[in-house]
Amino acid sequence: MDSIKDLQRGIMCNDCKCDTKKQIKGRFLGLGNFNAKIMFVCERPGWHTTGSSYKSKPLAHGITLLGNRSGDFFFDCLTDIGLSINDVYITNLVKCQAENNRIPSDAEISSCSEHLLKEIEIIRPHFIIIMGRVVMQYFFPDEGSVLAISGKQFRKHSKKVPYAIGDEISYYVLPHPAWALRSQEETKYRDMFRNILKLENKNVTLQRYCE
Repeated sequence: MDSIKDLQRGIMCNDCKCDTKKQIKGRFLGLGNFNAKIMFVCERPGWHTTGSSYKSKPLAHGITLLGNRSGDFFFDCLTDIGLSINDVYITNLVKCQAENNRIPSDAEISSCSEHLLKEIEIIRPHFIIIMGRVVMQYFFPDEGSVLAISGKQFRKHSKKVPYAIGDEISYYVLPHPAWALRSQEETKYRDMFRNILKLENKNVTLQRYCE
């Protein structure tokens, strides 16, 4: 398995190791530019709402951050720093879409994270933007709360990522955009989001990568 298409076929298969697969509604890869230097990693494809009324309906495509208020806010922030979906790659730690947006089980994380690591190996991002507590605890389990370290760049290696790949990656932590909406901290979130352009990898800023 050495391409995104191969990886997607692997995710869409029925050979799921999760002990909760009867509750699973679908399995989905990420979206965006497969050659992107910037990868956003979210928790899982949500049981999102669709349409302007945001009624309770699952997204047919299951892509995270599309079709709800959190997603609208996220892409607004992305546009605000001059980027689009064509400049980044957005994926999830857990590939399974489940009802009620519940927190992924340890079994799901253990099973699905191998797909995430393969995505990282194929795409080779220079920057990984960690979105939310569950993803942060996966990459850096010994760190504190996500709010305490949000807006900060990690220059150390994540033990989850093979060293040959991970040594080239810089990490940045953000809360999930839903937190900003719930807490009415949209301005603070936008400020943290703008700082993404100041991130450095091998003394080159992310903004320079995007030029």
